[in-house]
Amino acid sequence: LISKILNGKVKNPDDFSYRTLDFVKNITTDELNLFKKVVIFFTYDKIIYIPKSNANDGFFDITYAEIMKLIELGLIQPSITTVAKIKDKKEGDILSISFKLFKKGLNLPVKNDIKNVDLPILTLSDPGYDIASLFELNEKDWERFSKYIDELVDFLKTKGFEIQNK
Repeated sequence: LISKILNGKVKNPDDFSYRTLDFVKNITTDELNLFKKVVIFFTYDKIIYIPKSNANDGFFDITYAEIMKLIELGLIQPSITTVAKIKDKKEGDILSISFKLFKKGLNLPVKNDIKNVDLPILTLSDPGYDIASLFELNEKDWERFSKYIDELVDFLKTKGFEIQNK
């Protein structure tokens, strides 16, 4: 991972901040593995949707302690009460969620008019976002991602969305 960042820095000096370089030289392999466990779920806008009402008990197969560790490391922004606000959606409107690492998306038609829905999220920090796209994914990651999508879809159905494709 460090060599990928350094190689990118040499090829294009503006790709990675010095803050990210400084951060990576101090992170352990265990911390990177923990980050990968979470980061495979992030979207193009640095968001990880939490498929439940809040993250106080963790989510999916990620514990609250693991979330707090990633916040402490500076990979995730330090607020676990953050929400994505979905406002004034009419029946038939589409909410699209695109996941960056797997290049997959969900199109979520609104089932009934929605005035206001809060979807709990985690947000990657800038160094977290820089590092996230460098992970190489494997079959096990794809299986976890697929299970996460199933859980997210079930949660979103409770918020008034239907699932068009996944």
